[in-house]
Amino acid sequence: MEQSGEAKQGKGTLHFKHLPGFAKFLLEEKMDELAKESLAVSREVNYPLLKYFAHLPEEYLLELSKTAGKEFYTHAINNTLDEQLRQALDLWKQNQLPLISKDQVLAEDITLAGYVRRKVWTKFLRQYTTDVDLTLQILAELDEYQLRADSASFQIFIDSQLEKMEQINKELLQNETLYKQSQELTHIGNWSWTLKSGKIKWSDELYRIYGLEPQSEEISLDRFTSFIHPDDKQMRIDQIQLSLESMDSPPYTTRIIKADGTVAVLSGKNEILINKDGKPYKVLGTSQDITAEYYMGLALEQKHNELIEANRSLESKNKELERSNKELTSFSYIASHDLQEPLRKIKTYSNLILETEPNVSDKAKQYFNTIVRSASRMQQLIQDLLSFSQTHTYSIEMTDVDLNATIREIMAHYDDQLRVQQLKLTVGDLPTIKGIPFQFTQLFQNIISNAIKYKKETTTPEITITSEVIDGGVLPFADINSGRKYYRISISDNGIGFESQYGDKIFEIFQRLHNRDEYSGTGVGLAICKKIVQNHEGYIYASGTPGVGSVFSICLPQSSN
Repeated sequence: MEQSGEAKQGKGTLHFKHLPGFAKFLLEEKMDELAKESLAVSREVNYPLLKYFAHLPEEYLLELSKTAGKEFYTHAINNTLDEQLRQALDLWKQNQLPLISKDQVLAEDITLAGYVRRKVWTKFLRQYTTDVDLTLQILAELDEYQLRADSASFQIFIDSQLEKMEQINKELLQNETLYKQSQELTHIGNWSWTLKSGKIKWSDELYRIYGLEPQSEEISLDRFTSFIHPDDKQMRIDQIQLSLESMDSPPYTTRIIKADGTVAVLSGKNEILINKDGKPYKVLGTSQDITAEYYMGLALEQKHNELIEANRSLESKNKELERSNKELTSFSYIASHDLQEPLRKIKTYSNLILETEPNVSDKAKQYFNTIVRSASRMQQLIQDLLSFSQTHTYSIEMTDVDLNATIREIMAHYDDQLRVQQLKLTVGDLPTIKGIPFQFTQLFQNIISNAIKYKKETTTPEITITSEVIDGGVLPFADINSGRKYYRISISDNGIGFESQYGDKIFEIFQRLHNRDEYSGTGVGLAICKKIVQNHEGYIYASGTPGVGSVFSICLPQSSN
């Protein structure tokens, strides 16, 4: 039985992109409110298991909820919900649940657990984000987890019920009382129909399944068929007639309308007894109330169909991405050839006029010099945009990159400045990173060039590069893996600095904090840096103090593939 349950749980890792950040928010800021809201919603929906905790003080119940919540959200943050689910299911299967026994868990408890969590999360999602797309993505990830949890839980529940049925069936021959109890526990009733007299007998549990008091009335064929759902009635009557004619009784599923007007779904199996003449004289059968399992199966099928549709959508998005990449390649060609050709001609003919035409006025020379500078700036902007568009990881194999060697290569460009002490560069011991070599060269080249560009007029620029290993949890990013180790490489300078409130803005493309007349540049370099770091599963951020300097921090995972 346990092997069947494990198989149903499915293989693969529950790894989520957005759920960890939301779980971290709940764990760090909302545990008290979350415990109260969860308990309130559980009471609102009459969560069956709550009756076993009704005698406990409210404070104790809230503490229990917080303890369970902390464990769940810690696993969610660490993307180890597979482990959390396995541990919880093992406790259930081994009958080690706190305060309740294994058999006290009902199918309704499983169904309502996901409903309660989703309703509570929906409330707190409004406090976490106003981004509708992010909200839907988090709920989709929750649904994926809940689908896995529900599927595994129902399999264990069914296995548990089957185990009880098997055990009880062994004892039925010895004890009629145990037989009736087994029917009540498993919602299985039995019946017999004597064809000659038309007399039908139901077990006590079958009366309960149909919403009647045990043995409260005699059941005729008309009375029996009156319970069948109108949409299923003719089909069920045809099944009975066909089985009497063919002597074959395949399993069936049908809906009934119980005495209280509610709809239930029954699964059944008949056996036809024949006399010595080969004629049927009696029909024996069993019926089980599978309402919860039936609708859960429909829900699981719907989720499966939704996942199929999501995969189709993903395939469509991939095709769009392929088209976009082709367009990007076309853009790169235009940027590197067609757009720059007119600019080269503008610069060439402007310089020719300045060099070969003696009668050009001073005012005209000023205009032509302005044209040449503008054309040069436009060329640089095109080159920077081209670099930005090509900063990706597609089809590029990552190798070990010794960052010490990368910095030495970059320092070679500044030999003259270093020799005459117009630049002071101090470098600590740097790590070896799995990555794309030329992109790391571009990354550090841009940041060091930035530090030199934004130096103070009367001060020799001083740049210091250091490295340390830190836990992801100390970094200021909601989506970071807090359990992972990162190299934090800090590049500090003594330049003009900036207000810390602009720490995010400077990494946006075309964003500049200074006038173009004061400092050259197109506002693309740091955007390229951010894109390179993201290509390597890392993070980059900056801080500064006006008049004191800046610090750029590059955080890269210890083992990045």
